Amino acid sequence: MMRRAAPWLVLAACTGGSGSPYGLGFHRELLDPRFAAEGITTFDVNHDGYIDLVTEQAWYSGPDFVAHEIVFPELFDAERSYSHSFGVFHLDIDHDGYDDLISFGLPDTFVKWCQNPRGQPIDWNCFIINPDEFEESPALTTAIDGTPRMVMGVGNPRVIGWMDPGSDPIQAWTVNAITPPDFSPSNHGMGIGDIDGDGKADLLTGEGWFSQGASWSFHSTMWCPDDCSHLYTYDFDGDGKADVIGASPHNYGTWWWHQEADGTFTRHEIDTSISENHSARLVDLDGDGIPEWLTGKRYWAHFDRDAGAFDPILLVAYKFHVEAGEVVWDRTVLDEGAGVGSHQLEVTDVDGDGRPDIVVATRKGVFLFRHD
Repeated sequence: MMRRAAPWLVLAACTGGSGSPYGLGFHRELLDPRFAAEGITTFDVNHDGYIDLVTEQAWYSGPDFVAHEIVFPELFDAERSYSHSFGVFHLDIDHDGYDDLISFGLPDTFVKWCQNPRGQPIDWNCFIINPDEFEESPALTTAIDGTPRMVMGVGNPRVIGWMDPGSDPIQAWTVNAITPPDFSPSNHGMGIGDIDGDGKADLLTGEGWFSQGASWSFHSTMWCPDDCSHLYTYDFDGDGKADVIGASPHNYGTWWWHQEADGTFTRHEIDTSISENHSARLVDLDGDGIPEWLTGKRYWAHFDRDAGAFDPILLVAYKFHVEAGEVVWDRTVLDEGAGVGSHQLEVTDVDGDGRPDIVVATRKGVFLFRHD
């Protein structure tokens, strides 16, 4: 039977489905109303045992999330400008036992890392990793070979690959290219996942995917119209083959692609009522062991030029199940007003209650969504 995705069926209340141990209820806390960054991560900056929330400019110390400066603060006009940070990651780059910060910004600008002063109340020193990063969906992943790798798009000509610091990490990092110089990938649509089922992570791009082997082989597949914000793999229909899911960063739509027996992909609609789904995660939010598709609207991703720019600013989760051989998606609106950042929807148990929380930095500020 041909598998297709039914459109979202209900605008559900913030409750979990059957078998969910704690549902999809969240409540919003505004931690900082200023527009300073659109990327955020979480880690214990000062080793006091509490999770902290970290942007390029500040870290908010748990459990009360008091702001501390990382670099001299610079604020931006949400209606007229972009911030300097689209996404951030954490990794102990200098091997001193404290995680440091990696930050990237607008396409075709530099990506940098900032050295954690071991939680001390001083500004962090920052160093350029690469002067020309263009891809808006970088990933910090161990999936390539078990070592944490910063996978991103850099250079001229443009390539996607992973970056390795040298013996002196304050110097520019080495580029290990996956894509060939003549590939010319777009700014959007990167993901890491095992598509062919060989146990090795493959690279997904907006134009197709590269299978990992002795060399990386390209398989042309056009995913989202106008590229995708993020791409993930998962076997949604339970047929033993990895499917793909993604969303449009600058237009309406989120979709999944069923992998057919011959390795081709068939696209199915999940929802076409929300535009500018610029950040997305495939993550288990309700604790039932099955991931939800978490995404939402990035407010004014291209200011007022994108389709649906003035629509409601939603944060949503899509829960799927298989019904009569078909994959069916139910939508839950988690929030209206905050939206998502340029790159990141950080999901982690911030308060230690065993339930995942959501953290975002957007043009509307820094928000924590605590799980009810």
